[in-house]
Amino acid sequence: MAPPPDFKAAASRHCKDAQHLVGWGRWANADHLAGIAAECALKAILLGYLGATLNSSNLPMHPQASKSLSHVDRLWNQLPQMISGRSIGPAFTSLIVGTNPFAAWAVDDRYSDGNAITEGSARSHVLKAQAILGILEQAMLTGAVP
Repeated sequence: MAPPPDFKAAASRHCKDAQHLVGWGRWANADHLAGIAAECALKAILLGYLGATLNSSNLPMHPQASKSLSHVDRLWNQLPQMISGRSIGPAFTSLIVGTNPFAAWAVDDRYSDGNAITEGSARSHVLKAQAILGILEQAMLTGAVP
């Protein structure tokens, strides 16, 4: 059996690689890794602070979510129900309020030719992943997330 996922380490690694790929103009792979980085950071926050747990298959679950926590494009839309009634701080609240910045991101784009992924989309997703990772790092510094 595989060890449990380390979403914090994965988020950091994927975000750094996405930043490098943006610098090299590799929009499709930067975009993909940015989405995965954001997803991992959100899952680390959910597991460390907002009541999510790993099931027997090491998939994150949350009592307020109807199914296992999915990829960031769908996970983002699940966040409001998972934070309902919890004090999560203004930085996280302001980050997730409004339009889902990953609504057009799809994990299946990893199989595409990459031509539909633009520089603007990749840069936007990298910036959002960095913001989420910053909130995770701050939560770790304050002890909110172990």
